[in-house]
Amino acid sequence: MNAEAFKATLSQCKITLLTALVLCFFNAGFILGDGQARWFQTFCAWMQFDRASILRGEIWRLFTGHLVHWSAEHFYLDALVFIAQGIVFEPKIGRSYARALCIAGGVIALALLLFKPDMTAYRGISGLINTQLVLGTGLLVFDPKLNNSVKGFYTAIFSVHIFKIVYETVYRIPFFFTDTLGDMGLFTPLAHLCGVMVGLVCLIQSALLTDRFQIT
Repeated sequence: MNAEAFKATLSQCKITLLTALVLCFFNAGFILGDGQARWFQTFCAWMQFDRASILRGEIWRLFTGHLVHWSAEHFYLDALVFIAQGIVFEPKIGRSYARALCIAGGVIALALLLFKPDMTAYRGISGLINTQLVLGTGLLVFDPKLNNSVKGFYTAIFSVHIFKIVYETVYRIPFFFTDTLGDMGLFTPLAHLCGVMVGLVCLIQSALLTDRFQIT
C-alpha cells in the first residue's frame, strides 16, 4: 500500500481515529506506565460508570465510563480491537457510525443502571466493540457487491459472534477466558448483549431505508 492509498484509507476512519485519541487521553496513566498514580486513579474514578454518582446527577458517567479501563491490559486489548475493527468497518458503515456508537454507549449504560442494581462500577469499551462487529459484518454479509467467498468469511464471523453472545448471556461465563491477561474487570454479559442489540437494530434500519443490502 503506497502513501496515497494509506492516507485515503485513514481519511475514511476519522471517527475511529478521533476515538482512539480520546481513549489514549483517558488512559494516559497506563500509556505512561503510571497506572497506579493517585491523579490517574482519581481521574478514572471520576469518569467511570458509578451507580450512586449517576443517580446523584453525574450523567456524563453514562458515556465516559466506556472510555476508562481497569488495567493497562484491559485498555490495550479493548483499544486494539476497537481500532482494528473501526479501520475495517467504519468505511462500510459510513455516516451512521458515530451515531451508532453514541446510541450504544447510552443504551448499555442505561441497561446497567436499570437491570444490574448490584453493579456499582463499570469501565471499558467492549460493549461498543460488539456494536462495531455486528453492524460492520452484517452490512458486509448483505452487500450484493461482494463475492460469495468474502460474504462467507463475514457470515462465519457474524454467526460465531452471535453464538458467543447467546452462550455468555445464558451461562453467565465468558466464551473466551482472559483471566491470564490481567484485570479485565467484572465480566458483564449484559453490556455485550446490549451492544449487539444496538448493532442489529442499526443493521435492520439500514436494510429498510436502502436497497443496497440484498441477500443474493
